[in-house]
Amino acid sequence: MEEAKKTIARFMTSGEQASIVKSASEQALNVEAVAGNVESGAAALLALGKVTEALFTPSLFGARQVVWLRHANFLYDSKSGRQTEVKAALGRLAERIQQGLPQGQMLVVTAVKVDRRCLFYKVCKEHGVVVELNVSSKPHEAIQEMEKWTAERSRQLGLHMPPEVAALFVERVGYDARQLASELEKLAVYVRAPATVRRSDVEAITAVSSEIPAWDLADAVGQRDLNRALAILGRLLFQGESAIGLAIGVQKRLEELILYREACDRRWFRGAGREMSGGWAALSERAEKMLAEGWERDPRQAHPYRQKLLAAQAQRFSAIALQKCRQEALAAHERLVSQRTSEPVVLETMLVKMLS
Repeated sequence: MEEAKKTIARFMTSGEQASIVKSASEQALNVEAVAGNVESGAAALLALGKVTEALFTPSLFGARQVVWLRHANFLYDSKSGRQTEVKAALGRLAERIQQGLPQGQMLVVTAVKVDRRCLFYKVCKEHGVVVELNVSSKPHEAIQEMEKWTAERSRQLGLHMPPEVAALFVERVGYDARQLASELEKLAVYVRAPATVRRSDVEAITAVSSEIPAWDLADAVGQRDLNRALAILGRLLFQGESAIGLAIGVQKRLEELILYREACDRRWFRGAGREMSGGWAALSERAEKMLAEGWERDPRQAHPYRQKLLAAQAQRFSAIALQKCRQEALAAHERLVSQRTSEPVVLETMLVKMLS
């Protein structure tokens, strides 16, 4: 690493220890870890204060020091990350990094997600090294990657995990490879490997620890799975997602499903089914005009996987059922805006009415 680059920022999807920290420990350097996985803006400010103090307070013995901000969850638009005071504190730290760290000081940051538009990220990239170990940003590709990784690691531990069980495992644990490995080791002890892992084993012993994206709720609605939708809703609200934003996301998904339900009924979209085959047929001039005028973006321009996914989900509902679901979503949105009813209650009631 170049000597001039004194600030090292490492953004990781995995929670495993950054290699530079391990290397620093082996060289008998001081390593001060600051927990960045916080639940409030006040806690984020406290963590940033500890980082700043550790970086800019000279060591009594003049030793080199690594300051490690671990698993920071406020470097993107999260509940704590969107607070003005936290953004300001990150900005001040970025400015001090720009001015240069004291001799022998290094900063390591590990985070699951980061907003690349923020000043802190740009400064770290300019004055240090950014290493990204992300899974695919495309949902279906990310799921496939981690399910494949889980299957390989399971075999190494003497576990046989059927595909549907592996899918459930990844859904519960998330995309953090370190967390997945830890939960697999726990499973191996629980079932006394070598053994076959059952769905009940995963539900009994694995921790629900993944931070799931908001689109998972819309997918659960599209799959007409009430239990899964309620579970995902609870986790999203715990993560600090906006209740109104979630309601809007469900509305948009239902509007797409209404379109695909009609497209399937009119044979505009052919061969769709749960086997995920099919595609758009050649349309009449009138149908072309309807699509052009009714949507900001032509739905036929979407990725083929998404087209087939939406068509398959649309066929789980009748056209009348989808219209009723959309009315429930609109009513929930209105209640969230105009009333003081508990947000979880409003959204849970919406899901029950739509999916029960």
